[in-house]
Amino acid sequence: MHRLHAPSQAACSGRHCIKTVPSPSHVQCRAVEPAAAEAAKVDPFAPENKVTYNDSPLDKIFMKLFTQKIADQLDPGTFHVPSNIQYEDFVQVSKEIFRGRSTQEQHALVRRVLLSLVPPGIPAACK
Repeated sequence: MHRLHAPSQAACSGRHCIKTVPSPSHVQCRAVEPAAAEAAKVDPFAPENKVTYNDSPLDKIFMKLFTQKIADQLDPGTFHVPSNIQYEDFVQVSKEIFRGRSTQEQHALVRRVLLSLVPPGIPAACK
């Protein structure tokens, strides 16, 4: 058990949280184990945990634009951009950037994608 002189002090580190217990002259603290529900690992990719997105028309326009620009920079035939784009399609093509490329190659590909989104001459004017 530790004593803290400031009544408002509390801390968490890793697995243990510090719980404050008021005392007349000091705050007593003791480590407590996290609740079993908090400690349980949840698989975010399990079908029952799938997130449903309600994309606006503007969201879909930008996802289509970004997905098409990324697909254009990948090897031909690597990814086909569907006409009715979904967020999962954007994630899938984004992951293709990393497949079989070094860090430098990934950076170069992302740079080409970003440069393809702005009109010519703008990057030079912003330096």
